[in-house]
Amino acid sequence: MTPAALNYLATPGTAYGNNTEQIAHVDFTGELGKYGLQTPWANDGAAVNLGYEHRKDTVTFNPDGAETSGDLAGFQGALVNINEHYDIDEAFLELRLPIAHFLPGIYDLTTDVGYRYSNYDTTGPRNTYKFEVQYAPIQDAACRFSFDRAVRAAESDRAVRGALLWPGERRGH
Repeated sequence: MTPAALNYLATPGTAYGNNTEQIAHVDFTGELGKYGLQTPWANDGAAVNLGYEHRKDTVTFNPDGAETSGDLAGFQGALVNINEHYDIDEAFLELRLPIAHFLPGIYDLTTDVGYRYSNYDTTGPRNTYKFEVQYAPIQDAACRFSFDRAVRAAESDRAVRGALLWPGERRGH
C-alpha cells in the first residue's frame, strides 16, 4: 500500500453538533369551587388551567473539511453544515370537574377536558384535545378512560434538514 493510499484511509473526520430548546411559558390555574362551580356530590370544585408557551428549537451541525469533501472512506457522501431553528407557539385550556366523592361505589369520579392550539412555523397550525373520566370505586382501585387527539412534531434535525436526505430516504416521511 502506498503512503498516499494509507493517508486516504486514515484521514480523520470530526463534526460537532448541538440541539437546544428555549422555552417561554406562562399559565394560570384557578380553583372555581369558591365561585360555586361544584357538584353537590363532590368535595372539590372545578379547576381550570390556561396558558401560553413559545418554544424555539435549534440544531447546529459543523463537520470539518474532511467530512464535507465527501472523500472519507466509509461515508456515503459529503456532510453539510446545518444551523437552523423552528418556532412553536401554543395556547392551552384544561378543565377538571370532580363529579362525586365518597359515595357508595364511588370513591372518586372526575372528568378532565383539554384543548391545545399549536402553531409550528414549519408545518402550520394543529389542534389537539382530550376528554377523560377517572373512576375509583374504592381508594385502592381506579381506572381511567380517555379519548384524545395528539400530534407528534418532527425531531429538530428532520424538521430543519431541508434538502439533506440520507441515502434511500424520500421526502414526505
